[in-house]
Amino acid sequence: MNENKIQILLKEHNIHINIDEDVIDIVENLKSDQFKFITKTAEILLGIGIFVLFNASFILLGFIAIIIYIVSVYSQWRLLELLINKLHFFQKKGITVLTNQRVILPSKRSIAWRNVYNLKKQVNGADRFIVLDLEPFKVEYNLDGSFLDSTIEKDHFIFIGGKYDAEELIKQITPFWLDQGPIGSLESDKKALMDQFNLRVTRQQNHLSLLTGKHEDFTLNYTHVKQFPVRKLAISVEFKQPITAFLSIDKENIGTQFQQAIGFKDIQIGQSHLDRELRILGSHPEFTQQLFTTEIMDNFERFLAVGSLKIDFGAPVKQFQLKSASSSNTDTEEVLDMQLAKDNSKTSNELQHKGHSTLQLTVLINNKSGLRTKSVLPLTENLIETALHIANQLNTIRD
Repeated sequence: MNENKIQILLKEHNIHINIDEDVIDIVENLKSDQFKFITKTAEILLGIGIFVLFNASFILLGFIAIIIYIVSVYSQWRLLELLINKLHFFQKKGITVLTNQRVILPSKRSIAWRNVYNLKKQVNGADRFIVLDLEPFKVEYNLDGSFLDSTIEKDHFIFIGGKYDAEELIKQITPFWLDQGPIGSLESDKKALMDQFNLRVTRQQNHLSLLTGKHEDFTLNYTHVKQFPVRKLAISVEFKQPITAFLSIDKENIGTQFQQAIGFKDIQIGQSHLDRELRILGSHPEFTQQLFTTEIMDNFERFLAVGSLKIDFGAPVKQFQLKSASSSNTDTEEVLDMQLAKDNSKTSNELQHKGHSTLQLTVLINNKSGLRTKSVLPLTENLIETALHIANQLNTIRD
């Protein structure tokens, strides 16, 4: 669309563009076919009416009117053209303006690119249209019975209706959306994490990138998702040498609460909220308690505020059993020790020294929308910091 037509449309619809804003394209939204038929019929009747009115007047006035008639022919068609143009404008339902900063809808509602979570092409028969997702979760489009030559505005999505080349328009607006939108923010987050924690991309597939950081005794892997919704953060740490310990931290559930009620104890860290919310087990209780510095406890609180947390380093061998507090051999400490059941084929010492090499940390987000754009980076930083802290501490446990 040329610049002159753009300025005319903006003026007709009283739309103001910022000084630093450039219009990429304008899509004219039309009324329904039925409305256009009515408008066309009105045009024809209007033309006939004007012609009859003028000619009837001149016949009544006689020959003198012939001179006036010749002079006024031009005026008739000018009047008819003006009225038809007004009818054409009336049959338009408004315009959708796409700029380098936002989308301005026929209702004058403005959507900044930073609020568009997905930009996609919707196919309807032979026609192709553009849909903007305004929520991070999967959006269902119910367009049954809708007139697709008109933009459809919903809370969760915008359907850009009208006559335009969807393929070409997507090519034009995608660079601005990627640069300013949430997807671009995820890419910026990835670069920030790589710089902060000295990570590099070791594998990419679709919307997933594996970021790897090598340390002296272990390798950290973080799976970065470049797609919304972000509902899971996952980190694994691989140790070069197995460590003879295990650690399990998970959110309390009905089953673990029942175990607590009948006497089974987990490791307590002295922070009432986390002791209530988490089930903590480990082969080295004192070591596990020392993991929970003030910074790490703050991180755990942030994880629990958005969802659930699970940390696993190996698992007790099958012969490990939780010892009931009601047992005659109960420890006097609040922390339940992990007891070895006897096994004829192995000695207790052999069972106790089973090594593990993989530490896994996972945060699952409860909200179906996942993490909001500004929350992804800080929470991921907290999780990587926690993983490095636990890995470094586990690395101090050696035979």
